[in-house]
Amino acid sequence: MSTACELAAFRGDDAPALVNASLSCRVCLSGAVEWSLSAGVWEAEVECCCHSCGHVRTVSLTGEQALRLALHPHAGQ
Repeated sequence: MSTACELAAFRGDDAPALVNASLSCRVCLSGAVEWSLSAGVWEAEVECCCHSCGHVRTVSLTGEQALRLALHPHAGQ
């Protein structure tokens, strides 16, 4: 089984609704997703877990996207 790399589809200055839509569940399309940011020196990713269907996925982030999520009110909850 091959693993596909998914890259988040939002910019650092996008509206919060677009950021949330980018992290929504790809299986059931629910926005009820809990995410956890993991950022290193050279790469960053966010693990998304859907509350509706339980689907878990890892999404790669650019530096700008990682900064946006680190400053997001959800971060650290």
